[in-house]
Amino acid sequence: MRDDVTPDRSLQCMEVWGGNGPAEETFTLPGLAIWLHSKPYQDATGGGDVYYFSACSPGIIARVALADVSGHGDGASELAQTLRGLMQKYVTRWDQTEFMQELNRAFGTSQGCLPEQQDGLPLEGAKFATSTILGYYRYHRRLLVTNAGHLPPLHYSALDGGWQFLDAQARSYEPTLAGLPLGLIPGTHYSQTMFQLVRGDLVVLYTDGVTETVNASGAELDSQGLLTMARATPIGRPAELGVSLLEAVRQFGAGSNQADDQTLIVIGCEA
Repeated sequence: MRDDVTPDRSLQCMEVWGGNGPAEETFTLPGLAIWLHSKPYQDATGGGDVYYFSACSPGIIARVALADVSGHGDGASELAQTLRGLMQKYVTRWDQTEFMQELNRAFGTSQGCLPEQQDGLPLEGAKFATSTILGYYRYHRRLLVTNAGHLPPLHYSALDGGWQFLDAQARSYEPTLAGLPLGLIPGTHYSQTMFQLVRGDLVVLYTDGVTETVNASGAELDSQGLLTMARATPIGRPAELGVSLLEAVRQFGAGSNQADDQTLIVIGCEA
């Protein structure tokens, strides 16, 4: 499942776009340039990686959501519909707290996640999803990040000229059950961390299908390996960087088969 979008265009006011199908797109959100690549496992029409983008009515708030459903797409279409609805509901809201709590409740209910769990772990066979939600306030170039057990985004700082992990939990106090994947435990608290961006900054989101790529020796790329690749890739616009980074991942995994859905999103701060 995937909505249609015209490449190299802007999402309109109150528009929500995305899905869980194959995609290779370039477009803009308020203040942001976006490049998206998503390839479901075994070239399926719908995978377990779910992505959505939205633009608010005044053109000052943009939102990017990426979720990775456990397994190879089971339950992804249902999550995609839920995520789309919530993106629409909260399209004009800057705060993401209620957004994440409602998504956690909806996903837990749809997957049959029960409150009677032992030792803080889900029942055998329970489904879950990891997710990262980004909100961008165009006028002040502020990025709001909420993470639900997902892999840490990469961040290129135009001021420092270097790459590092953009850790959404780094400066936030967390109770014991904070930031867990969606659908594991009802009532989980999700924090949000704000980062100041400048023009030329880049943020990269990805799913574990990218970082679990293995080379001919059986070694896994992992997030640190992807960060190392980013540091060795020439800086350019999101589409240029994304294509180069994806090619580096493919070269690393030459000779091995894709073992999971793969999604890579490059976000550039332009205004």
